[in-house]
Amino acid sequence: MTMLKSYRSTFEITEFTKRISARVAVEPIERHGKLPEVKKFQGEDGEIRYLREVVNCFDKGEYNSLGIICKTQEQADRIYAYLKEEDGAISLLDASSVAFAGGKVITTAHLAKGLEFDQVLVTFVNQKNYRSEPDRQMLYVACTRAMHELELTYSQSISPSLID
Repeated sequence: MTMLKSYRSTFEITEFTKRISARVAVEPIERHGKLPEVKKFQGEDGEIRYLREVVNCFDKGEYNSLGIICKTQEQADRIYAYLKEEDGAISLLDASSVAFAGGKVITTAHLAKGLEFDQVLVTFVNQKNYRSEPDRQMLYVACTRAMHELELTYSQSISPSLID
Protein backbone atom coordinates (compact mmCIF):
# COMPACT_ATOMS: atom_id res chain seq x y z
CA MET A 1 0.00 0.00 0.00
CA THR A 2 1.35 3.40 -0.98
CA MET A 3 0.24 6.59 0.73
CA LEU A 4 -0.12 9.37 -1.78
CA LYS A 5 -1.71 12.18 0.25
CA SER A 6 0.52 14.70 1.99
CA TYR A 7 -1.05 16.03 5.18
CA ARG A 8 1.99 17.76 6.67
CA SER A 9 2.63 20.68 4.36
CA THR A 10 0.50 23.28 2.69
CA PHE A 11 -0.44 22.89 -0.96
CA GLU A 12 2.22 25.45 -1.95
CA ILE A 13 5.04 23.72 -0.06
CA THR A 14 4.07 20.29 -1.41
CA GLU A 15 3.98 21.55 -4.99
CA PHE A 16 7.39 23.23 -4.48
CA THR A 17 8.96 20.03 -3.12
CA LYS A 18 7.55 17.94 -5.97
CA ARG A 19 9.79 19.98 -8.30
CA ILE A 20 12.84 18.94 -6.27
CA SER A 21 12.07 15.22 -6.38
CA ALA A 22 9.96 14.21 -9.36
CA ARG A 23 10.17 10.59 -8.16
CA VAL A 24 7.67 11.37 -5.43
CA ALA A 25 4.06 11.06 -6.58
CA VAL A 26 2.40 12.81 -3.67
CA GLU A 27 -0.91 14.67 -3.74
CA PRO A 28 -1.24 17.76 -1.54
CA ILE A 29 -4.29 18.37 0.58
CA GLU A 30 -6.19 21.58 -0.11
CA ARG A 31 -4.70 23.61 2.76
CA HIS A 32 -3.17 26.79 1.43
CA GLY A 33 -0.48 29.06 2.80
CA LYS A 34 2.47 31.23 1.81
CA LEU A 35 4.52 30.38 -1.24
CA PRO A 36 8.00 29.06 -0.38
CA GLU A 37 10.72 31.69 -0.80
CA VAL A 38 14.24 31.28 -2.13
CA LYS A 39 16.51 34.14 -1.04
CA LYS A 40 19.94 34.99 -2.40
CA PHE A 41 22.60 36.67 -0.26
CA GLN A 42 26.03 38.11 -1.01
CA GLY A 43 27.76 35.45 1.09
CA GLU A 44 27.26 32.96 3.90
CA ASP A 45 27.65 35.78 6.43
CA GLY A 46 24.59 37.44 4.89
CA GLU A 47 22.64 34.22 5.20
CA ILE A 48 23.60 33.84 8.86
CA ARG A 49 22.66 37.47 9.63
CA TYR A 50 19.27 36.81 8.02
CA LEU A 51 18.83 33.72 10.22
CA ARG A 52 19.43 35.93 13.25
CA GLU A 53 16.65 38.28 12.07
CA VAL A 54 14.23 35.39 11.60
CA VAL A 55 15.05 33.90 15.03
CA ASN A 56 14.63 37.33 16.67
CA CYS A 57 11.18 37.76 15.07
CA PHE A 58 10.04 34.18 15.68
CA ASP A 59 8.89 34.66 19.28
CA LYS A 60 6.59 37.49 18.21
CA GLY A 61 5.01 35.38 15.47
CA GLU A 62 2.19 32.88 15.28
CA TYR A 63 4.21 29.65 15.07
CA ASN A 64 5.37 27.29 17.82
CA SER A 65 8.29 25.59 16.07
CA LEU A 66 11.13 26.77 13.86
CA GLY A 67 13.54 24.38 12.15
CA ILE A 68 16.80 25.68 10.72
CA ILE A 69 17.98 22.80 8.59
CA CYS A 70 21.54 22.48 7.29
CA LYS A 71 23.15 19.88 5.08
CA THR A 72 26.09 19.15 7.38
CA GLN A 73 26.66 19.01 11.13
CA GLU A 74 29.56 21.45 10.75
CA GLN A 75 27.17 24.02 9.27
CA ALA A 76 24.61 23.38 12.02
CA ASP A 77 27.30 23.74 14.71
CA ARG A 78 28.53 27.02 13.20
CA ILE A 79 25.03 28.53 13.01
CA TYR A 80 24.22 27.34 16.53
CA ALA A 81 27.41 28.92 17.92
CA TYR A 82 26.47 32.20 16.25
CA LEU A 83 22.82 32.26 17.30
CA LYS A 84 22.95 30.83 20.84
CA GLU A 85 24.85 33.88 22.13
CA GLU A 86 21.79 36.00 21.41
CA ASP A 87 19.03 33.45 22.02
CA GLY A 88 19.45 30.94 24.83
CA ALA A 89 16.17 29.26 23.88
CA ILE A 90 17.53 27.92 20.59
CA SER A 91 18.67 24.31 20.62
CA LEU A 92 20.93 22.10 18.55
CA LEU A 93 19.69 18.66 17.58
CA ASP A 94 22.68 16.46 16.79
CA ALA A 95 23.60 12.78 16.95
CA SER A 96 24.28 13.02 20.69
CA SER A 97 20.89 14.58 21.52
CA VAL A 98 18.69 12.46 23.75
CA ALA A 99 15.44 14.38 23.28
CA PHE A 100 13.71 16.66 20.82
CA ALA A 101 12.53 19.74 22.68
CA GLY A 102 10.73 21.59 19.89
CA GLY A 103 10.71 25.38 19.75
CA LYS A 104 13.66 26.80 17.81
CA VAL A 105 15.91 24.01 16.57
CA ILE A 106 19.01 23.82 14.40
CA THR A 107 19.77 20.43 12.86
CA THR A 108 20.75 18.59 9.71
CA ALA A 109 18.45 17.23 7.02
CA HIS A 110 19.50 13.72 7.98
CA LEU A 111 18.43 14.16 11.61
CA ALA A 112 15.29 16.13 10.72
CA LYS A 113 13.77 13.20 8.86
CA GLY A 114 10.49 12.32 10.56
CA LEU A 115 10.21 15.70 12.31
CA GLU A 116 7.97 18.59 11.38
CA PHE A 117 8.14 22.31 12.06
CA ASP A 118 5.67 25.14 11.57
CA GLN A 119 8.38 27.22 9.90
CA VAL A 120 11.52 25.90 8.17
CA LEU A 121 14.63 27.65 6.90
CA VAL A 122 16.94 25.53 4.75
CA THR A 123 20.38 27.12 4.61
CA PHE A 124 23.28 27.20 2.15
CA VAL A 125 21.25 25.79 -0.77
CA ASN A 126 24.01 26.50 -3.26
CA GLN A 127 25.56 24.52 -6.09
CA LYS A 128 28.47 23.40 -3.91
CA ASN A 129 26.27 21.95 -1.15
CA TYR A 130 23.43 20.39 -3.12
CA ARG A 131 24.75 19.08 -6.44
CA SER A 132 24.29 15.28 -6.60
CA GLU A 133 21.23 13.03 -6.61
CA PRO A 134 21.69 12.07 -2.92
CA ASP A 135 21.99 15.82 -2.17
CA ARG A 136 18.71 16.39 -4.03
CA GLN A 137 16.98 13.80 -1.86
CA MET A 138 18.44 15.39 1.28
CA LEU A 139 17.14 18.78 0.12
CA TYR A 140 13.72 17.22 -0.48
CA VAL A 141 13.68 15.84 3.08
CA ALA A 142 14.70 19.22 4.51
CA CYS A 143 11.97 21.08 2.63
CA THR A 144 9.25 18.58 3.47
CA ARG A 145 9.72 19.20 7.20
CA ALA A 146 7.81 22.50 6.79
CA MET A 147 4.12 22.57 7.64
CA HIS A 148 3.23 26.25 7.07
CA GLU A 149 6.23 28.28 5.92
CA LEU A 150 9.38 27.41 3.97
CA GLU A 151 12.37 29.58 3.10
CA LEU A 152 15.63 28.57 1.46
CA THR A 153 18.78 30.69 1.47
CA TYR A 154 21.88 30.62 -0.69
CA SER A 155 24.82 32.67 -1.86
CA GLN A 156 26.88 32.42 -5.04
CA SER A 157 25.05 30.01 -7.37
CA ILE A 158 21.81 28.23 -6.55
CA SER A 159 21.59 24.44 -6.38
CA PRO A 160 20.64 22.83 -9.70
CA SER A 161 17.98 20.93 -7.73
CA LEU A 162 16.00 24.17 -7.61
CA ILE A 163 16.30 25.11 -11.27
CA ASP A 164 15.56 21.80 -12.98
